[in-house]
Amino acid sequence: MKSKGFSYKEPFEAQSDPRWQAGDSGRGRRTVSTLEIKTAVADEQCRLQVNYSGVRRAAYVDAQNAIIIKNRDLLQRLTNLMETRYANATEILE
Repeated sequence: MKSKGFSYKEPFEAQSDPRWQAGDSGRGRRTVSTLEIKTAVADEQCRLQVNYSGVRRAAYVDAQNAIIIKNRDLLQRLTNLMETRYANATEILE
């Protein structure tokens, strides 16, 4: 972002810039300024350049996999319970 002339310190600062909240008509529509568009384009280019979304997704997947591994027995019991309930419901409805 800095190379494009912006000085945001954190990834989400650009999209939550208070200037973008101005002009809300209350009907879900508002005027979008040229500066906001330029900021959004620069933000997206920066995110693509550093693979921000890919890195975030990988971190999220790693965290979710750790939770799954830690709770494998509980998740298997819940899966079995749901499959049993589904089988019972199907039998009753037939």
